Amino acid sequence: MRRLDSQQTLPPFSHLYVEREVLAQPWAEKTGRILARFPKAETVTIDSFAQLTQRRSASWSDQKQSPKLVLARKHNELIYPCSDVAPNFGHENFYYAVPMQNCLYDCEYCYLQGMYTSANMVYFVNQDEMIQAAIALAKEIGPVYLCIAYDNDILAVESLLGVAQEWVEGLREHPEVTVEIRTKSANFHPLAKLQPAPNFILAWTLSPTPVIQQFEAKTPPLQARLKALSQALDRRWRVRLCLDPLLPIKGWRTCYAELLEEIDNRELWSRFEDASYGLFRMPKPFLRQAKKARPDSALLHSAQSTEERGLYTLTGTDQNRLLQFVGDSLMERMGSEKVWQT
Repeated sequence: MRRLDSQQTLPPFSHLYVEREVLAQPWAEKTGRILARFPKAETVTIDSFAQLTQRRSASWSDQKQSPKLVLARKHNELIYPCSDVAPNFGHENFYYAVPMQNCLYDCEYCYLQGMYTSANMVYFVNQDEMIQAAIALAKEIGPVYLCIAYDNDILAVESLLGVAQEWVEGLREHPEVTVEIRTKSANFHPLAKLQPAPNFILAWTLSPTPVIQQFEAKTPPLQARLKALSQALDRRWRVRLCLDPLLPIKGWRTCYAELLEEIDNRELWSRFEDASYGLFRMPKPFLRQAKKARPDSALLHSAQSTEERGLYTLTGTDQNRLLQFVGDSLMERMGSEKVWQT
C-alpha cells in the first residue's frame, strides 16, 4: 500500500473493518448500530481481525495518524489474571478484560506500541459475554477487582462506542465485581447521564502541562482533565487520581509542584477515592518493539534494565528524587493509607 503524505492522511475511522461473524446473529443488530454512527466510513468485510492487527509490515506511526476501527468478536479467554507488575490496590482477586484494543491517543511512553504491531483499534462486539464471564468468575472465587482500560482508553471514544456505559449497566447490580476504568480523557459527558455505580472507579491520569505537551500527543490538556474528573466527583462517582508515569523532565520539581497546587486550588484531595503514582517502566519485549515503532524517541532509548520485576525503566538520581517528592506530597495531603506506589 502506498504511503500517504501529511496532506493525504485520512481522518481517524475512515475505514471500518468488520468480521463476518459479527454481521450475523446475535451480533447483527449491535454491529449495525455502530456502523450507522460512521456514515462516511468505507466498510470492509473481513474474516478475522488478525488480518489487520498482525501485519508486521505496518508502520505504527503511519497508522496512528489515521487509525482504522475493527469490529470483531473476542474468543477463548475473556477475563485474564493480572500480573504482579500492575497494582492490585489491596484486592486479592485482581483481573483485567480487554473490551477494546488500542487507544486514540499517542503517548510516547505507551506500552501498547510494544504490545501490538498495529495501531488500529479493535472493538469487541461481544461485551455482554465478557460481563457475564466477570459475574461467573466472582461467583466462583469471590469478589473480583477488574480493570477494563489497560489496553485502551474507552472514555476517549465513549460517545461513539459506549463501552463504559454497557459495563456500568451490565454490572450495576453486581457489587461483587469492582471495575476500574482508567483514562486521560476529558470526555465525562456520556457518563453524566448515568446514575453513578458504587462498584466503578474512574481513574484519571494527570500529568504536568510540559509532560503532556512533550510526551502525550493527542491527549486533552490538564485543565480539561481536571474539569472532567471534577464533574465526575460532583456526580458522586468514585475517582482515583493517577500520577503515572512520573517523568524527570527538566525542571521537574517545579512542574509537579504546580500540578499538585492545581489540585490544591480545586480542593479535591478529600474527595478522591485514593491516589497512585509510579515511574516509567516497560517489559523488555515491549520496549524492544516500542523502540522500533519510535526510533527517534530519546525517552525509550534511554531506558535501562532494572532487577525489579524484570522491567526496564529510566535511571538517575532525579528519577528517585521525583518519586519520593510526589509520594511524600500525596501522603501529606491524603494520608499513607490512601496512596499506592505502582
